[in-house]
Amino acid sequence: MKKLRLCEFRELGFELSATLHRELDEAEQDAFVDALIDMIEARGLCWGGGITGGYVCRLARRSATEDDRAAVAAWFRASPEVSEITAGPLHDCWHAGPQYAI
Repeated sequence: MKKLRLCEFRELGFELSATLHRELDEAEQDAFVDALIDMIEARGLCWGGGITGGYVCRLARRSATEDDRAAVAAWFRASPEVSEITAGPLHDCWHAGPQYAI
């Protein structure tokens, strides 16, 4: 079960999608991504994606939590570059399908 990441070894994450007020220039993109990485790493999370969306999970075979989901969404909402944010529900990082539902 551990190698398959099933049952008590399941890992949870969530998808995130953002809409920007306007297209950012290269320097603005760099600053935004640096700030995003600082926040993600401070929480012990991983980010896979780009400026306008991605997937968030936790490092070291652990699950992201509802608190993590709320904190990442709040960071995006507080960013002046972002006009809209959608944070999906927690779900299994490795498996899809109704048999793996939370």
